Order: sequence, then C-alpha cells, then structure tokens
Amino acid sequence: ALLRGLEYTSFAAGTDMLRPQMMGVYWDIKPDKLIFVATDTHKLVRFEDASLSPEIEGAFILPNKSTNVFRSVFNKDEEVTVKLEPQTGVTFETDTFTFESRLVKGRFPDYTRVIPENNPFTLTVNRHSFTTAVRRVSLFVDEGHGLIKFNIMPERMTIKASDNEYNTSGVETLAADFTGKNMIVGFSSSYLSELAGVLWTEDIVFKLADPSKPAVIIPTEDKADTRLTMLLMPMNVTDF
Repeated sequence: ALLRGLEYTSFAAGTDMLRPQMMGVYWDIKPDKLIFVATDTHKLVRFEDASLSPEIEGAFILPNKSTNVFRSVFNKDEEVTVKLEPQTGVTFETDTFTFESRLVKGRFPDYTRVIPENNPFTLTVNRHSFTTAVRRVSLFVDEGHGLIKFNIMPERMTIKASDNEYNTSGVETLAADFTGKNMIVGFSSSYLSELAGVLWTEDIVFKLADPSKPAVIIPTEDKADTRLTMLLMPMNVTDF
C-alpha cells in the first residue's frame, strides 16, 4: 500500500534550484493514515492512504533517490516494516530485504496552508479527450515558457498554444462542464500533462477560483481508502 502513494508523489519533486527540503517525499504519519506529499513549488501532490493505521504520529522527508529505490526493490504486495530513527535515518524491512536511508534535513513546507479548500468553480472534462488535446496543442508551445491557454465556458473549453518565434499556433475545442462563467487561464503544458497522466478515472475535475490562483486537480472518484489531491500553479495570461 505504501507504494501506491509513492507512485503518485515521487515524480513531483524536481531538483532545479529547490531547497533541500523539497527534494524528497514528505511522509506525514497520522494515527489513522499515512500522507505523502511532494512539491517543486510549481506543482504539489498529496496522497492520503487510510488503509494503514500506524497508531503513532511523526514525519520525515525521504530523498528522491531513496524513494526510487524503495519503488524498485519492494513488490507492491509486500508487507514493509518501517523503523524510524530521526537522528540517523529510516529502515524499510521485509522478510528478505532491508533498505536503510538517510533523511532530508530541514522542515517541509506546511502543505495544509498551500492547498485551497474552497475553490468555488468546478471544471469537469473527459480525461482521454483532454490529455490528447493538450498533447497535440503542446506541439505549438513556445519552448521559452511552455504556456498553454484555456478559454473555459460553461459547456466547452478551447485550448491554445502559440510559438511567436515561428509564427505557429494550435487550437482545439472540446466538450466540458464548467460551473462558472467564462474564464481564461494558463498553465505549463508539461506540468499539466504530467499531473493529468497519473489519473485513472474517465473524467478529470479541476477546482478553480480565478486565473491567478492555483488549480486543484482531482479524480472524479478516489480508490478505496485513499485520496489524491494535486495542485498546479497558473501562468500569467493577458489575452486569448
């Protein structure tokens, strides 16, 4: 079960100009669940797993490299014992394998203050149609910024990308369900594709407030005893 969370969160933490605390996966241990969080300041992923009941509280940051090793050496169905020694590191054990890792020092950002809880507008769109449209339109993004624009209306959305250097652009329109009025917002095409790519439900749900506020991206239905929340910072858009 631990692997499920790591599969969603480990990709989110990059290494470009980040504080050391953000170069790993944060394990927030609660008595009734485990919460995994990773961020690179542009995007954030939080994965909660309530199928586990640690019955203790604690927290640590597992380095990205150790996260990848964890995913590689342990099978998804294995029971893994986690032994935490805050001063020295963490040990993961099964009947046949022991893996020890140092921890990232420092304090992880307070993710509970970053994720908006009350974005008032909901955009629902078919996942396959959305991801394929974004992929096609992304061929025309300006490599300098990777901006892709969205003109969102109550029953449809138009996606646009432009490369001013080569004077090319791509535009697609697809059906959508939006509870707000018209909104124009911009995101990084690569970050958006990365987040949408981990979802499995037929539709994707975006919780929006305004073009300057982070978007919250969630599946239409979570898997049993889990909750996945992803946040994506917008890019500046002056017009469509």
